Amino acid sequence: MKLLTQMFTSLRNGQMSRKQIVHMPYSKFCWNVLTVLLFHGYIQGMQKRDTKIFVVLKYIKEQPAIKKLEQISSASQRVYTPYTQLKSPQQGLGLLLVSTSKGIMSSAQALELKVGGEVLCKIF
Repeated sequence: MKLLTQMFTSLRNGQMSRKQIVHMPYSKFCWNVLTVLLFHGYIQGMQKRDTKIFVVLKYIKEQPAIKKLEQISSASQRVYTPYTQLKSPQQGLGLLLVSTSKGIMSSAQALELKVGGEVLCKIF
């Protein structure tokens, strides 16, 4: 969970300072979260080199693709939700990331598969 917090901070700080590429320590968990962000179009690309992940940030008309990234579960307070209570933030305009028994996915995918899990973050 510490690496996830560090990854979110790197993404936020990188976009606030208008960087094209940010890097962070490699972990399989972070790689899987970034894969979901890439699939949904919040980042442009990513690459693993040695023990680091390099992420190419995405900008739309010079504005960051990620407007707000809010971590929900933390190491000290985990938030678990059954699939019946999962819903997309901001009437479907954002993304809710969920860590389930079937992997890390968006809340829409979790609803489709009828699986709940740990709510990681909200992204707008």
